[in-house]
Amino acid sequence: MAAAQAAANGASADEVVALVEDLRGRTRVYGAIDTMENLKKGGRIGNAQALLGSMLSIKPLIDISSGVVEEAGRQRTRKKSLGWLRDKVAEHADEIETLSVMHAQATDIDDLLAMLSDLTDPATIRVGIIGPVVASHGGPGLVGLCFTLRS
Repeated sequence: MAAAQAAANGASADEVVALVEDLRGRTRVYGAIDTMENLKKGGRIGNAQALLGSMLSIKPLIDISSGVVEEAGRQRTRKKSLGWLRDKVAEHADEIETLSVMHAQATDIDDLLAMLSDLTDPATIRVGIIGPVVASHGGPGLVGLCFTLRS
């Protein structure tokens, strides 16, 4: 959005590229996957791992800040995985310039927004739907957040 705004305001292509490069280094992207079923279907994990994860109610956590999907941990319940996302925001609360929360049919998205309300003004959080390509890998209930740190 910042790049589009800069371009609309008359920034040159080089200036827009420099802005994006700067933002890339200051942007953090995290996600909490609700079910391992789509990971299994997509071949990212095996049947045994999916079964064990389901039995133990494991919720994988991911970090995409570098542009590569990396495992960031696991939580045993959905509430704990949403708490982990909240904690990521809390670690940088004083530095956050923009915050977006995205989800794929997450019925508990309001719970996460309530958890974030003591860290930031809820009116400033952009909330949206994760697109079908990404959602097909993470499955229903996938929740992600993205924030940009001040320079």
